[in-house]
Amino acid sequence: MPLSMIDLLIVLITVIGGAGVQIWLSTRKHFWLGLILPLLSLGYSIYMVPQVSFYSEMNSYFKVGMYIQQNMLTIALLVIFGICQWRLYKTGK
Repeated sequence: MPLSMIDLLIVLITVIGGAGVQIWLSTRKHFWLGLILPLLSLGYSIYMVPQVSFYSEMNSYFKVGMYIQQNMLTIALLVIFGICQWRLYKTGK
């Protein structure tokens, strides 16, 4: 079943909104606020990977690849956090 334009628009709004929230949290006075979303994403991936690990037909390469795929969002959120913190450090705030 292909995605409709409404579905793609919802995904686009969610991605832009999530990045906006991450940027907003990462530029706050308390730097740990910017780590909330990456920690939630990491926790979700740690929760989800063992849920499918009980299938015996999955080899370990597939499981490692799935874990890396689950953590792509975590990596992206940490990159946004790092860029925001670096810019704040550079401006002296």
